[in-house]
Amino acid sequence: MQRYCGATALENGLTIKSRHVSHPHNRLAVEALASELRTAGEGRIEVTFHKFTHRGRELFNVEGLLRGSEDERVLVTAHLDSTAANSPGFDEAIDAAPGADDDASGIAAVVAIARSIAQAAKARTPRRSVAFVLFNAEEEGLVGSKAYARMVRASGVPVAGIFQMDMIGYNKNVPRSWELHCASALSPTAEARSSPLCALVGDLARKVSPQ
Repeated sequence: MQRYCGATALENGLTIKSRHVSHPHNRLAVEALASELRTAGEGRIEVTFHKFTHRGRELFNVEGLLRGSEDERVLVTAHLDSTAANSPGFDEAIDAAPGADDDASGIAAVVAIARSIAQAAKARTPRRSVAFVLFNAEEEGLVGSKAYARMVRASGVPVAGIFQMDMIGYNKNVPRSWELHCASALSPTAEARSSPLCALVGDLARKVSPQ
């Protein structure tokens, strides 16, 4: 998380100041994340860039695919861009936008999960394929995830579930809890299918971290 919010330097010695789509370091973050997923996968994760255009700019989502015995996929996702739009006088092209919690925390979780699943895949290939996806331009109105969703729908690849993580690193209120959102009431079908997945994650969390 610290590497992507500029608290520490990347492995190449460069420091990310902002991941805003208008800032040149957005592309730096994209390239670093691609390298990070390749390293985490130890040869098991195929990394690709998903190109789209927004505000006249060529932008990229980053996808790392760990192939299972079936093509049906589970997506593990977060967004890679940041903003400081609530700061007075913010200049998106040059000013800092660390985005430590929003959403470098999600970035860190996706990379950590990719590393864990890649390690587990050494012993047994997962039945479903797992795609680790970092979306760009989400602070612009979910632009990157919508572009990615259109691509997946057009490809016909079945998606069994999506675990999207946003702002999971900080909660000042006691107890220091986190929330699981089961899809949306706007789609009762998706909400009904998501509820068992949420319950599963909740049960697993209690087993992994009883306190």
